Amino acid sequence: IASVFGIIYLAAGIAPKGYTGRLTGLFFGDPNPAALMILALGMVSIQIIPPGGRRISVIALLSVPFLLTQSRGALIGLGFCVAWWFLGRRLRPGAGLALLGITVAIVSVLKETVQNIGLFSSRSGSDILRGEILAKSFESARTNFWFGDGPGFNVLSVFSQNDFFFHNSYLGVISEGGIVSAIAIATLLVMTLIRMIALPVTLRNPWFEMALISILVIAFHLGEVLLDLPAAIVVGFCLYWIDRPEPSPQQPMRPGSRLMGPTSQTWPRVAPVP
Repeated sequence: IASVFGIIYLAAGIAPKGYTGRLTGLFFGDPNPAALMILALGMVSIQIIPPGGRRISVIALLSVPFLLTQSRGALIGLGFCVAWWFLGRRLRPGAGLALLGITVAIVSVLKETVQNIGLFSSRSGSDILRGEILAKSFESARTNFWFGDGPGFNVLSVFSQNDFFFHNSYLGVISEGGIVSAIAIATLLVMTLIRMIALPVTLRNPWFEMALISILVIAFHLGEVLLDLPAAIVVGFCLYWIDRPEPSPQQPMRPGSRLMGPTSQTWPRVAPVP
């Protein structure tokens, strides 16, 4: 529904907050959080659709509003997800994490090279602003490094007259809750990912893994990601899967197999209310 409103706004030339030519809409408002929601929650949703034509159709349908957001941070997150789908999900946990780290290094270099190519060629002014916001973010994180200055949507005074939100969720968490809070949240996310990829191959869920990876990556380019609803939903689904993994439909397991784990057939049944 949010994507439909975004496309209507785009077709009508309505550009809230000055985001001309990018998907916003009545419910999204900002194209960058829109891209995060479509990517992360889309990954969680796709998993429940049986493989085949229906799943391909849903992926194609989600791709349209996602690309219309023109969010570079989300495109970087998508790049990680694609790399993980083809390589990372087939590796052991240690090798998978090593691949993720190498990809982080490569993308960090490429982003500066390709950030103003093609559709993004008009973003030079935006990049200057982002640079100022990032500098202020580091300054705020250093000032509030140990204890933070309390929870809330902190804003940064840039160019001495305008207030902006953080554009790096990790620095935002340090500023609000101190380094202990940042370590706690990052540890929760990383350990959840490790637990996910440490499951037996037949019980792994690459869609949930990619959703979590997209949260971890996009948090470097967008503020409030780690404390927002999409991150909570993704972490919740991942923790649930760790507790109740199910075999991949492409590799069915016979009932009673030790690898099968708890499935929907073993969930507690509740007697109907008269």
